[in-house]
Amino acid sequence: QFVEAADGASRGLAQKRLLCWLVTMSSGRELDLVKDHQKNKRSIFACDDHIVFSDTDDLGPGIVVDSIGQMSSKRAPWGGWYNTEVFLCAWDQLARKNMFVNHKWIIKVDADAVFFPERLPSHLSGKDSTSPIYIKGGETMLGAIEVFSNAAVQVFADKRVAVCNKDIQVSGEDGFLNNCMELLGVKPAIDYTLLKSTTNLQDCADKQYVVFHPFVDLSTFSGCCDLALK
Repeated sequence: QFVEAADGASRGLAQKRLLCWLVTMSSGRELDLVKDHQKNKRSIFACDDHIVFSDTDDLGPGIVVDSIGQMSSKRAPWGGWYNTEVFLCAWDQLARKNMFVNHKWIIKVDADAVFFPERLPSHLSGKDSTSPIYIKGGETMLGAIEVFSNAAVQVFADKRVAVCNKDIQVSGEDGFLNNCMELLGVKPAIDYTLLKSTTNLQDCADKQYVVFHPFVDLSTFSGCCDLALK
């Protein structure tokens, strides 16, 4: 299920038709962040439409959830997680249910990413959502924010199982997707002001960035939001 913004405008983004989604566990700090996002209508809840994927179909009042089942991942040697399989469950469900077909741009973000969707239009200017492209914040895609055109997701939906079927159990989802897009012939566009990787609150004052990451607790997340919107 995806949820459409009630006013149909979503801060002037209706022409872009952004579908934004995230994955969250059903407990812990991640869920606390998502509940706060929903309460304050920020992050994915400020997009035209949004999807929350989780390991349950009930995260409390006001949050419509699409369950993808069990979500455990093993810790990887680099300190991240072997979480490709979990996120592929979300991607495959999004594709199988055709959740993306009426949206020009599909954006996946992390729950601890301070994300301002109203800043995206200037970053998407001149880019064609009917061409298979994806946008990343540097030479390598980082999972804090992943931006795909409708055409890119359609290619992924049609060919992922046949083409991108290796190392699923031993990869992080962002690295897996980056490699998969290359195998599928989906072209990248690099935007160095898409993502600021930082835990320094003062960096949040830089309005050229769309996302600041990671801010893993409510206090620092809200502090970054407040500073960014001054």
